Amino acid sequence: ARARAGAGRSLAFLLPTQGMAQLAVKVLSLTVKTASKPLANQFQAYMLSHPFVRGKAIEGAQVLHKWNVSLSRASQDKKGKAFVGKLSDEKAMGIASKFLSETFIYVVAGGLLLYEYDRGNKREEKKKEEKEKRKKRKETKQLEHLQRQDIFQKGVLQRLERLESLEKERSVGRGRRWW
Repeated sequence: ARARAGAGRSLAFLLPTQGMAQLAVKVLSLTVKTASKPLANQFQAYMLSHPFVRGKAIEGAQVLHKWNVSLSRASQDKKGKAFVGKLSDEKAMGIASKFLSETFIYVVAGGLLLYEYDRGNKREEKKKEEKEKRKKRKETKQLEHLQRQDIFQKGVLQRLERLESLEKERSVGRGRRWW
């Protein structure tokens, strides 16, 4: 029995704790963030290899180019409309591929952020529930204590009344002396 108890204590460090779980989640999220760049490149290559997606990517890149020129002109306080020529398919594909890879990385980072936020909310909710349980247990104990005190007080009052009635009987009995 002693050897078994010692073995249990020596392996206690292997049991996951809340801190270790948090560390594991942080390491996992860092790994996903690190791996997202190569994954983004693979995603980009896969998406752009399909003709339909390739055409839509070129169209999107043309729109992004127009927005970029418009924003650049607005930031330089240039007024009026300017002619924005179409990009070559090669340049449009470059912009589209960069946009797709950056969007993928952004979505991965946003997903991890939402996961962390949700996990934190669940942790806070669990803490709140535990606090409520402790509060209810404390209130229950206090109520039980008050009920025991009430029962004790009633017992004391009953005994006091009994003593008072016995004392009255005794004093009445003394008043009737036969001699």
